[in-house]
Amino acid sequence: MRELEIEPILDLCHFGMPDWLGNSFQNPEFPKAFAAYARAFAKRYRWVRFYTPVNEILVCAKFSALYGWWNEQERSDPAFVTAVKHLTKATLLAMREILKVQPRAIFIQSESSEYTRTVCHCEHTEERVSCQNQVRFIPLDLLYCHEVRADIHAWLMDNGMAGRE
Repeated sequence: MRELEIEPILDLCHFGMPDWLGNSFQNPEFPKAFAAYARAFAKRYRWVRFYTPVNEILVCAKFSALYGWWNEQERSDPAFVTAVKHLTKATLLAMREILKVQPRAIFIQSESSEYTRTVCHCEHTEERVSCQNQVRFIPLDLLYCHEVRADIHAWLMDNGMAGRE
């Protein structure tokens, strides 16, 4: 790539994870292990400057822990919240470790763009749609320390996120 003057954007986690971590974003050891991997990668390929530590945190968490399609194949709000918090923490720790090795690193966070609409204008449906449209921002809110709506904060706490997280 260097000979061809191609500057890659390295995506270090694109939905998969190793079996030794239980193939599960529910594993609390995942963020630290991922950060160590990111540091080792940055040491080996010091010329790389552009990184996406975890690609599409929301999609990864939904597909793995809410819809049951990937990795841990969970289907619950608590599993989704745990996956989001571990993937977000992994991203932040990886960025810190990469910067120790490559201080000029640039991070490009990718995320899905989705919006839910209702065709049924009943109160319960509109509340659920409003909630879904806020949940889609949780990974970015956590990454960038953006305050979440009170009802979303309560939902996160009800589903396993601790206040310090």
